[in-house]
Amino acid sequence: MNIIAIQKLPETQECILFFNGWGMDHNAIQHLTTSNYDVYMCNDYSDVTIDFSILEKYTKIHIIAWSMGVWACMKVQSKLPHSIATSIAINGTEQPMHDTMGIATAIFKGTIDAWNDDARTKFTMRMCGSRSEWIGCKPYMSERKSEEQKHELQNIYNIITEDSQVFPFKWSAVVIGERDLIFTAENQKNYWQSHIKRFILPIPHFPFADITTWDKILTWAE
Repeated sequence: MNIIAIQKLPETQECILFFNGWGMDHNAIQHLTTSNYDVYMCNDYSDVTIDFSILEKYTKIHIIAWSMGVWACMKVQSKLPHSIATSIAINGTEQPMHDTMGIATAIFKGTIDAWNDDARTKFTMRMCGSRSEWIGCKPYMSERKSEEQKHELQNIYNIITEDSQVFPFKWSAVVIGERDLIFTAENQKNYWQSHIKRFILPIPHFPFADITTWDKILTWAE
């Protein structure tokens, strides 16, 4: 797993730690701005080893996890600093390969087996909600190679099948996209049914196209 500095301000005691989706890079969040926080991104879950010592100087850390990043955050929670102030899970669950609470196992495995450039186009179109939305979202899509993405998803599959235990993370809020075609809203609702602060919004799996600031996302945890 990588951790990459996206924005560093001259003076701030708080940061946002963003757990990206599978196969994604900084393009997904390049348009999001804030004048209040440093921003770091985690991505590439080919393994779940990571060093968070770069974050130890912050008095408050705000976690935003999207899609497979929800699972990734859960897997590395024991390594996180103790200064977590808020945490938001968006369009994902801590059981990403599950027939009723994540992505169905057959679909998950089939995505790995069939992954190539054509499959990638169809997947990103579904991720954005429709063909017309996908055209507008193209600047936010990953520049990583299809082969690299396939390798990452295969490794995620291996990690899940070798250790399927779930140790739930303490989320401040959960956001479920009613139009999500990847992690279906029904399966997300099944997983998060007992969560106290749960928002169901009319958004597709990729939720950031109509959002311009990190601060807007953080209001979901208030």
